[in-house]
Amino acid sequence: MLREGKLGLMATATKSGSKAGVAVVLAALVAAGFFYLRPTLGGPEEDVEEKVTMRVDFEPKERHVTPRGDEGIQVLVAVEGVTVVNERARLSPWTKTITIPKGAGLILNATQTVGGLLSCKINAKTDIRKGVGSVICTHN
Repeated sequence: MLREGKLGLMATATKSGSKAGVAVVLAALVAAGFFYLRPTLGGPEEDVEEKVTMRVDFEPKERHVTPRGDEGIQVLVAVEGVTVVNERARLSPWTKTITIPKGAGLILNATQTVGGLLSCKINAKTDIRKGVGSVICTHN
């Protein structure tokens, strides 16, 4: 089905319409691709908090039936000088993960009143003590 246009040229009526339709569909697909593939906001450089994993190990591993004077392991955690954890641990290991402001200072202090092995760890930094006393681990 050919028809003569205004300039005297022969053209197909259906081909020009379908070319425009294909162009519109392609433009919509490209726009949708840019929308869904754009970088998302909130990468690591925009994090304002971080998770910190703390661990206290001690021997003997159970402090339920213990010698006189053993009160278990006193665990204190302070973030920027404010105490956020104050607990007694009776089973080893004691572990806890907390969220703190990025770059904040954290101190983990574990104390035992009887002899034994005592250690603390924050994100792979370790302090070990044998006997009565405390171990202190820090972060930032």
